[in-house]
Amino acid sequence: MTAAPRPGHLAWAIAIPARNDADRIADCLAALACQRDVAMADGAIVVLACNTTDDTPRIARESRQQCALRVVQRNTASERCSSGEAQRLALAEARLHVRDNGILLTTDVNVIVDPTWVAAMLGVFADGHVDAVAGAISPYHDDAALDPRAALERRYWELITAVEDAIDPLPYDPLPRHGRESGSNFAIRAGVFDAIGGVPDVATGAARAMSSAVRARDGRVRHSNAPLAVATVPPRRYMEDSMAPAPRHPSHSRINWPAAIVERRLTLRRAARAAYAAGEFSRWALQHGVADWGAQAFFGSSWDGFIARSPGLAPTPVDAAALPAQIAMLEYLLAHA
Repeated sequence: MTAAPRPGHLAWAIAIPARNDADRIADCLAALACQRDVAMADGAIVVLACNTTDDTPRIARESRQQCALRVVQRNTASERCSSGEAQRLALAEARLHVRDNGILLTTDVNVIVDPTWVAAMLGVFADGHVDAVAGAISPYHDDAALDPRAALERRYWELITAVEDAIDPLPYDPLPRHGRESGSNFAIRAGVFDAIGGVPDVATGAARAMSSAVRARDGRVRHSNAPLAVATVPPRRYMEDSMAPAPRHPSHSRINWPAAIVERRLTLRRAARAAYAAGEFSRWALQHGVADWGAQAFFGSSWDGFIARSPGLAPTPVDAAALPAQIAMLEYLLAHA
């Protein structure tokens, strides 16, 4: 095993939360040992074993790595150690080893990252135009073959991103891109991580919560298809993998954004951004039925507050049977945007 990293001097660090993963940690770390096109001596791997009772820490310590490896054990009051809690502990530990302008990456033990994952992640940050990167995840099986709804849902998400680009494009998050944020494939600038106060206090969805906190400060989140991680097994009892199918009623889908709400939110966001830039956000919000909220220090937090006070713009589940009609609506919007 290589020596422990010097605190605060490394360019990047990978945080891996784990709990009783003796049968998975070796494969996960083996993929990281084979990384290409990156100076591995500039980084570190931090395995955070949360409430672990098996050989996960020992197996991790015996892993042969090209970079520094740190294995830390933590016991929490929660017996199971939630996804959010594990991610929060792992990233906080990784932060200790990275300089302020460095990059914090995180993945999960149930994925095998691409051999160029680290290089691809760092490459997205290289031009200085993004603050966080949500990488792509390939599911652990062909979910479309097992669940016909999956193909419709993927098409729906593709159309949502295309409609966003047509109505209110974000220059730092261009097509092609995906629309998911998962702790299995995520990275954030260390300084930005500090600015948002670390991982928000959530039980699940830590990557989504971090992304929301970054955007609230007008930070830039890139949903890149390049840094790929491949899920090898289903998600476990405490780790979240938004790409894997969850048990659900036959009438349910994983879509919470009907086409009409997508169009309305994007159209309003474009107008709200213009009003904020002109110093007229408070008046604009009042004109759109929100009297108890005005301009904040950032457009992102101003917009978040407006949305929170606009019930008609809240997420609304879409039944699986309605997906074809919703797809047709998005295709119409895209053709006429």
